[in-house]
Amino acid sequence: MSSLEDAAAPDKVADYRPCMHSGPCVDDRCSCVRNALPCEKYCGCSGTRWIAGGAGRPRGATSALSGAAGGSETAAGSSLCRQRTWCTCRPPASCSTDDCPCFRVDRECDPDACLSCGAHWHPLSGVDGTILQSGRRGGGRTGRGLHGAATVEPAPRDGVGLVQSGLSGGGTSVGTRRCRNVQLQVGLRPRLLLGPSAAHGLGVFAGEEVAECAFVGEYTGEVLSLTEARIRGRTYDAADVSFLFRTTKTVVLDAMYCGNRTKFINHSAASPNLEVKLLSVCGDIRVAFFATSALRPGEELFFHYGYTVSGWRA
Repeated sequence: MSSLEDAAAPDKVADYRPCMHSGPCVDDRCSCVRNALPCEKYCGCSGTRWIAGGAGRPRGATSALSGAAGGSETAAGSSLCRQRTWCTCRPPASCSTDDCPCFRVDRECDPDACLSCGAHWHPLSGVDGTILQSGRRGGGRTGRGLHGAATVEPAPRDGVGLVQSGLSGGGTSVGTRRCRNVQLQVGLRPRLLLGPSAAHGLGVFAGEEVAECAFVGEYTGEVLSLTEARIRGRTYDAADVSFLFRTTKTVVLDAMYCGNRTKFINHSAASPNLEVKLLSVCGDIRVAFFATSALRPGEELFFHYGYTVSGWRA
């Protein structure tokens, strides 16, 4: 179907289904190995426990999501399962480069597994080491991590656990995470405005300054099967609208009836200022927009739909 469903065309990305079997995840009996996906914390394989000294996923392994090399750091807190991926990044690293094994394979850090990077700290809740806007500090985190040992994460000192800056270009003064690879899970994004577009109908505009490479928003919608999406796609094409976005081999998002403002972002083949990335978040494939250049307040947002229709403005 000629609709937004084809924009990502992730024909090689399979749906995650937790594996459950005896023995290591090394052959086709493991659904994760079979689909070239990492095992998640929901898997029932024999490598469920996270312990020190495990092998971890080898760096040479590839991800069907990105096709890039990735894997776990073989450090204290490794896994019995070689299909698992997590990071052991520490400050000043922010999990925003290929040095982070999670970032390298288009995967957000898992707050239950990536314990050293700060993925579990939430900047607005006032717990787990964050600083409230009133200046009070949240408490430390105590519990049992996936590594099998009791963990205590004390509240960080100022400037260590948090980076005091705006969400994108400095327009929002809240404490932000030191781990920058959790944007979809936390949902911190710049303000987006809806208004008439010179390109087509309604459009989305930046409501504040946005830095280059900053997270702009997530495309959300109703989860459809490919069959249902094709049926709806023919209706949408006849009405000259496009709200379908394919995420895996069999899953399509439909933002027509439930979604957010990102569904009004218009197409541009000549000058898009957003990049679309499919990111794995604890096994779910989600759609994220990132700025390809610095954006000014009032600037309209565009991305390439991945297809064109006769009569569209480029």
